Amino acid sequence: MKKQIRLIIVFCIFAAAGIAFLHGNRKAVRLCADENGLYVSLKTDNENIILRPWQKEENAPCYFFLPAFADGSGILIDDSMAGANIDGVFAAEGSQLRWQQGGGEHKVERGKDSWNVKFMKSENLPAFFISTESKSMEFIHENKDNRETGDLTVVNADGNTSYAGMLDKISARGNTTFNTYKKPYNITLHDKKALCGLEAGRKWTLLALYFEHDKIHSKIIYDMAREMGMKYTTECTWVDLYCNGTYMGLYLLTEAPDVGEGRIEIYDLEKEIKNLNPALLAADGAVEKTGGGYALLEPDDSSGGYLIELTPEERLQKEKDVYFETPAGYYFVLKSPKYATEGQRTYIQKFVCNIENLIVQEDPSYKNYIDLQSFARQFLIDKMVLDIDAMRYSTFYYKEKNSDILYSGPIWDYDRALGGYISDYEAAVEARPNNMNPWYMSLYQDEEFYGELIENYRKIIPYAQKMLTQGIDEYADMIRPSVEMDTVLMHAYAEPNETISYTCFDSYIRYLKFFMANRLNYLNSLWGVTDIYFDIPEFTGEYHEVVFEDETGAVIERRMVMDGECLEEFPAVSGEEGGYWMMNGGKKGYEMQIPILEDMLLTYHR
Repeated sequence: MKKQIRLIIVFCIFAAAGIAFLHGNRKAVRLCADENGLYVSLKTDNENIILRPWQKEENAPCYFFLPAFADGSGILIDDSMAGANIDGVFAAEGSQLRWQQGGGEHKVERGKDSWNVKFMKSENLPAFFISTESKSMEFIHENKDNRETGDLTVVNADGNTSYAGMLDKISARGNTTFNTYKKPYNITLHDKKALCGLEAGRKWTLLALYFEHDKIHSKIIYDMAREMGMKYTTECTWVDLYCNGTYMGLYLLTEAPDVGEGRIEIYDLEKEIKNLNPALLAADGAVEKTGGGYALLEPDDSSGGYLIELTPEERLQKEKDVYFETPAGYYFVLKSPKYATEGQRTYIQKFVCNIENLIVQEDPSYKNYIDLQSFARQFLIDKMVLDIDAMRYSTFYYKEKNSDILYSGPIWDYDRALGGYISDYEAAVEARPNNMNPWYMSLYQDEEFYGELIENYRKIIPYAQKMLTQGIDEYADMIRPSVEMDTVLMHAYAEPNETISYTCFDSYIRYLKFFMANRLNYLNSLWGVTDIYFDIPEFTGEYHEVVFEDETGAVIERRMVMDGECLEEFPAVSGEEGGYWMMNGGKKGYEMQIPILEDMLLTYHR
């Protein structure tokens, strides 16, 4: 008995020491002031981080968005704040401002200045601190071609600095998302490094998740593709992004689709072209494009490797991109080699056009030129998640050197998938609402392709079940504090867009599970998978108020709807017909497959 007691005491001592160690790794936060106003200071292993508050407008509360590694027990008062009054109490140097997550504002008065301050804090995510050469994001945000050098520090949630080094460049990216307040970025490290547990590389992408209100489904889709065995699927994880001392929001760090070790591991034809043309090494893009390609010396063997991207004509940068068009009217950009010659462009164009002709003509010899498994897996992912851009935008293919096989992948760009844009979870596989590449519908009629499709679908079912019953909730809990911080910015700046428009993060999470389960059950019935059923998430049983307003804002009707039910009819509206109902001030029209999961405002538009 005494031995057991001693063991318990020893265990408690070690447990307490472990807790103390973890707490000790948290970095103290100091509240400071200078001629520019308030700021907080955090010391990492390598540097002193300065964070300025965010304020929507004058006289609005000032928000400090703290990273996960910050000590949340209190804010130390710096000597520059000595003598200030905080919540009516004299603040001495070294004293603490106590605050609570989700708590109210604190009144800070210093001389003639006063601020209403609110603190929010991440919990589980690494923090990315980027400092650009100009100490501003203004130039980068003006144009996607603008880029700057800078520095990057990555601090894990436990307070350990996992990376500190130079950025060769940072630039904004995206198409539709580039024109929003929350832009995605491409960054290039000076040396190849592993970030946040992901495979080492130089080129990385920070996805803004602007259209992805659940903040989770892209991560799920990439995980699902890797689980299925899709080669070179990007790894990803969430981070809190800070640029030049300003909180930018919750981002998804991903490996950029690129040729190289740890990325798409095919022969690097781009590297060989640069070695043959030293001017390209001296300055990226120093050689101008002439005609369909670049006037450069090229290798004796230009059979690969190639990475190409299916891209709509309106997104082409024709003066810079090397691209080609197929007989079906589809455009492909050469992503690698980026500086392809006219001969290389002609080579890969003939190769792809031959495949397209064989597939469209249903000539079975196409199987000699494509990797059927990778095409089936790409098609399966896109049809499982119903991405609006599937198989027409951001669709990649690659070809190895000395090979006659074209591979589909890696998958990319799913911010409006899994119900975010298309709410009809029973949308037919054969339908082409998004003008997708016609190759796939010809392939879908092929018995061998169909068999590969069903085999891979069954392979992914256990993972999908795990995500619906456990994984989605675990992800949601992990990022929730960061989502709350990100939402403050979203509500301040976001423009209405054509995605599902709930107002609460938990509603988006519930909708994600609702849509995913229903979509998979539809595919089960379509593909004869009768031994599996995905449970629809349980609803709360409470009632929500749905308010219907006309164009002037006048209330037409108030209706109580049980949680999880979908509207089957709308109130009558006088005047011309042909209008539709918009959700919660967004641009997404309400559709009959969208469940009511919270109080809702539907506004009539003609």
